[in-house]
Amino acid sequence: MRFNKFILQIIIRSILIATTALIMMFFATNMEWIFTFIFIVLLFIFQIFLLIKYITKINRDVANFLIHLREQNTSLNISEKFIDPVFGNLSKEMHLINEEFKKIENEKIRKQNFINVLLDRVGTGILVINSNNEIKLVNKSLRKIIGIEDDSKKEFKIKAEILIQECENLQIGEQRIFNIYVNNLTRRILATFT
Repeated sequence: MRFNKFILQIIIRSILIATTALIMMFFATNMEWIFTFIFIVLLFIFQIFLLIKYITKINRDVANFLIHLREQNTSLNISEKFIDPVFGNLSKEMHLINEEFKKIENEKIRKQNFINVLLDRVGTGILVINSNNEIKLVNKSLRKIIGIEDDSKKEFKIKAEILIQECENLQIGEQRIFNIYVNNLTRRILATFT
């Protein structure tokens, strides 16, 4: 039913544009009415502009929503006014999809925080480096072993250069446990290359 309203609006706007075009042609043949002709031409252009704006609005809104989904950006607030009221059901469904993605994102963050807490409780130092030699994860135990109290990856990279070089020899997905000696104690470090 709503889709029929959209089609009806397009038909009405098209008839108005066609009628305006016919009136414009009538005044174009009679140049005594030049100001009326100019007014009708401007009205014709304005009607075309409104039709194009109306048709492209739904396309733009759906495209923005899909871009947000692709970028996994759940900050988009979709209200009933987000999409033309003619497409109310579409707006409602987009809102439900966005809410579902927000739940998934929150769950993902909660799980990552839980994993980080667990990794920080492990006595073994853990280091994860990706293929671009970027440090992706350093747990609290490894920071203590190296002697770094804050989360500065730059400072860690300087102090643990030898360990990072050893990780470069690993294959992607491979893990290795290293033993290092700090203050006459043997400490274990798990290194992973992703």
